[in-house]
Amino acid sequence: DTSVATVISSTITIIGGGSTIVTLNQAEVNNYNAGVATMTLTVNKGNISIIFDDLTKSYGDPNFDFTATSLSTGAFSFTISNTSIATMVDSVTASIAAVGTSTVEVQQAADDNYNSSTATMILTVIKADPTIVFNDLTKNFGDVDFDLVASSNSSGIFSFIVSDTSVATVFSS
Repeated sequence: DTSVATVISSTITIIGGGSTIVTLNQAEVNNYNAGVATMTLTVNKGNISIIFDDLTKSYGDPNFDFTATSLSTGAFSFTISNTSIATMVDSVTASIAAVGTSTVEVQQAADDNYNSSTATMILTVIKADPTIVFNDLTKNFGDVDFDLVASSNSSGIFSFIVSDTSVATVFSS
C-alpha cells in the first residue's frame, strides 16, 4: 500500500499511517533457489504539537477568530473556560463580554496520520480607552453661564478642570 510507505532499493519512506505488506525477493545463486519473504509494516499515527499562542484583546474589540496550527489536517474546535470574559459565536469566532482572563482550549481531531491533540492558551481582555467627544467652544465675554457637554462610550463620570481660571471657572452641580 503506497499510501503507507514506498521502497527504493532497501530504503523505506513512510508516507502515512496504516499497514502494508513489504515483499522481499532474493535472487537465485549457485546452491540456493530464489526466495520470497513478506512482512507487515505497521505505521502508527503520530502525535502532534499544536501552536496556540496567548492572545490579548481590548474590551469593545470586534469579534475575532482563534487560530491554531499543526501538521495535522484534523479540524480544530475551541472552548472558552470563562464565558463571562468571552463566548464562542461559532466554531472559531469569539465575542468579548468583559475585561479579565480565561483559559481557551483547542482540540484537534485525528486525521489519517495523526492522533487527536489539545493545547491551551490564555485570552486576556484589557480595558479599552474611551472615545470621548468634547468639542471646542467659542464664547464672548459677558455671555451667560452654560453647561459643558461631552459624550463617551464609557459610563464613567465626567469631571472638568479649567487650566486658566482667569478666563473661566467650572462649578459642579
